[in-house]
Amino acid sequence: AALEPVPTSFRHWARELAEQAGSEDRLTEVAQWVDFLQGPDPLLTTEPVDLERDLQKTMRETSAHIPMAITAELLTRVPTAFHAGIDDVLLAGLTAAVAEWRDSQSIGAGSALLVDLEGHGRVPLSDADDLSRTVGWFTSSHPVRLDVGSVDLSEVREGGPAAGRVLKRVKEQVRAVPGDGLGYGVLRYLNPDAAPELAALPSAQIGFNYLGRFSVSAPATPAKGAPAGWTPPRDGVPGDDVGGEFPVLHALEVMGAVRDLPEGPELTLTLLWPEALFEESSVRALVDGWAAMLGGLVTASAEGGGHTPSDFPLVALDQARIEGLEAEVPGLVDVLPVSPLQEGLLFHALFDEQGTDVYVEQLDLGLEGPLDPVVLRASWQALLDRHASLRAGFRQLSGVDQPVQVVAREVVLPWREEDISGLAVGEREAEA
Repeated sequence: AALEPVPTSFRHWARELAEQAGSEDRLTEVAQWVDFLQGPDPLLTTEPVDLERDLQKTMRETSAHIPMAITAELLTRVPTAFHAGIDDVLLAGLTAAVAEWRDSQSIGAGSALLVDLEGHGRVPLSDADDLSRTVGWFTSSHPVRLDVGSVDLSEVREGGPAAGRVLKRVKEQVRAVPGDGLGYGVLRYLNPDAAPELAALPSAQIGFNYLGRFSVSAPATPAKGAPAGWTPPRDGVPGDDVGGEFPVLHALEVMGAVRDLPEGPELTLTLLWPEALFEESSVRALVDGWAAMLGGLVTASAEGGGHTPSDFPLVALDQARIEGLEAEVPGLVDVLPVSPLQEGLLFHALFDEQGTDVYVEQLDLGLEGPLDPVVLRASWQALLDRHASLRAGFRQLSGVDQPVQVVAREVVLPWREEDISGLAVGEREAEA
């Protein structure tokens, strides 16, 4: 049967991309990118990349294989505990490892670094776009500034509280990019006015790409693209070089890929570098440190996790206030602003706290016939479980103008049973 026409061609999408380069929304991102990227980024090496010397054919590679039990936790429990993605987890471990490695190497000391994040780039630019059947290379890349802050890196390795703080911090930094991140490349390469300003900013020395999960029986082709000169290993054998005469893009290319083996998933961490820039032992120490930091994050997730400000985009709360709410409301799942009606009802409830809240009514129901109290209670509990609005409470936080509503994952229905069958009718009515 003949296929239906492709809804959105690659040419159409590319033209839309070029049009966005001059749009008002994208132009407002220029100043945001400048603020976002400015700052120190000491060299990881004794000298910068040489575009004539450091070619793809000079790239060397080393890898670390994460045990299956730890890989499984990195893919499931850790992201769930911290409401993050596997990319956030890998980047948190990498940022901590680079900070520790810099200290040990006495090169470019400091915890801040710029990283180019590579993604699939298959992003619809309008509601009319449908790229599900469009053939083409959509890979995108944008920089982020990552910094673990002032933490004890040995505590991160061991899975102490510092590990959770690092993951939360890096997660928020990844989500702080202007817009959807696509604007950086659009403005940098498609807008001649914005390009010089962005080109003058510091450029990342590290390129990061999480390639996804692969079956051992499937071709080892990256789902989201990889730098020229590298394809993911197939059963431990590096891919063939292509484009060997092209200059490298970064001093370090950092990748993660998961192979689904019959025994379970195995994460491989891979670092590639131009041979003139690093000694293999130095890069080996870095990838081993990355693996150790990821182990620390697994340990930390067993002790708990938590939310960060980007999890609650409708309210302006900092990390400290969120952690305070989590301590007050076990199983916190959402924080929302109050509606105007809710705010009015809350005012009356607080105002009449010592009296009668005129907006609260008590309803008495008389049920006739056989009654199963267990089923009745379960029915009311199911109502709370189904509707989040019935599990909402309200908090007025110090330093926050408006109250917020907090939603818990579970709320136990207040329930009391009394046997009044032996009482007289009048006594029964008084008891009710």
